[in-house]
Amino acid sequence: QASVGSTVTSVTGDFHMQNVLLQMGLQLVAPNGRAVDKLYLWQLRCEACGKVCKEAGRAFCPGCGNMGTLRKVRVQIDGDGA
Repeated sequence: QASVGSTVTSVTGDFHMQNVLLQMGLQLVAPNGRAVDKLYLWQLRCEACGKVCKEAGRAFCPGCGNMGTLRKVRVQIDGDGA
């Protein structure tokens, strides 16, 4: 899962930090051999209409306009970054 052009390698056993490093395109070495195998991003999902938005600071849903219905959800990133 290492980036081809990166000359930086980080060593960490922290899964949250591994996720960030891999999203940044840096090479990763896990000291215990246990590295993350899936990458995740956090987005907001409206409990009322189901719309998902990537803007973390929103208070109102961009789909239905409700306030207080946006909840943080984890979204898995596949191999091509989608």
